[in-house]
Amino acid sequence: MERQLFDKPLADLREAFVRARFAEPAMFGRADIPKWLADPEWTGIIDFDKSRAFVRSFEEVWENLERDQELARYATPTNKIPDWMLSRVNDKMALEILNAEIKGNRPNANEARAFLNRIARHAVANVRKDAERDFDEAAAVSADGTKIVKAAWVLAANVTPASFTELYPGSALIDEMELFPSAAFAERKALLRPGRGGTRVGLSLKKSEGAIVDRFSSNAPPEMANLGENGSWDYAVFACNDGTDAFPILVIDRNLCPRLPLNGRKIRV
Repeated sequence: MERQLFDKPLADLREAFVRARFAEPAMFGRADIPKWLADPEWTGIIDFDKSRAFVRSFEEVWENLERDQELARYATPTNKIPDWMLSRVNDKMALEILNAEIKGNRPNANEARAFLNRIARHAVANVRKDAERDFDEAAAVSADGTKIVKAAWVLAANVTPASFTELYPGSALIDEMELFPSAAFAERKALLRPGRGGTRVGLSLKKSEGAIVDRFSSNAPPEMANLGENGSWDYAVFACNDGTDAFPILVIDRNLCPRLPLNGRKIRV
């Protein structure tokens, strides 16, 4: 019988990750953004300093439009914003003008509100798409779904307490590992316990299976010494190379992994 690692279905964990991404300050700063946009009483007034993803989406849409013409459709000229000025504003000013149209309940307030709502929904859809892709590519997920670790390769480690723990408290031994591509964790994730992760360690390494096997069997990084339930942490991420050649390897206690395929590449340590 397969070990139960999570209390929630994978779909629920995926949605929790998406909501956590919505709440990030660099995105929308709130997890309930879809519900907020769907509210019939939505005011349309957005704090753009706290909703950076809105601004990015607005700029993306604006690139394909004649800004002054579009702005003229949704903004009512006033003494402070004369007609000629509408062609001389930047993206941030344009957003503030639309906000002012709504807040002041000016003649084009409804049109401006609908325009902002359409752009906001576009932004939410883009952020959701990226978050769902990141979750699907992750090898390990926290119990609440809000944290993930992505990796090109995963090393599932057989960890046993070290016999010399009296001399070195918290130590553990890794006697064998199995190497898997990240695709082995597409449908069933390893359990990530935040606060139990080792620091990211830089390695210079080819991405091939053979290179990884040779590196971790003949000269396993010393940072792996404390891996395990009785050690100080239960997973580590090794950041290999830089630039376009960069890829991560996740080493994790096998007890935190789902049932794995039988074709893993065994590595003696």
